[in-house]
Amino acid sequence: MPQLSLLTPYGEMTLSEEDGALVALDWGRGRDRQETPLLRRAARQLHAYFDGERTMFDLPLAPHGTPFQRRVWQTLRAVPYGQTLTYGALAARLSSHARAVGQAVGKNPLPIIVPC
Repeated sequence: MPQLSLLTPYGEMTLSEEDGALVALDWGRGRDRQETPLLRRAARQLHAYFDGERTMFDLPLAPHGTPFQRRVWQTLRAVPYGQTLTYGALAARLSSHARAVGQAVGKNPLPIIVPC
């Protein structure tokens, strides 16, 4: 799987790509295998975010998860930068339960890119 590690103000992080889309952003150093244009673009956007120059990400995402988890993560992407939403409010938007939403948020494989 193509990966790219980068140093951020919060430590090392590793981006992972699969089939032309980002699938994970993990803490720590990865294997740095098969760096791709998408991974370099994602790294630039993350650096711009940490530098205060970007508030949104324009990247293809394909996180692995259940259909419900993917719906939660997609809904999170619609929350404007700087705003917060309780699990209960997010659950209401999804006609679900706060606890289920909280569990899905906790399994978000793309933190920062998909706010949590």
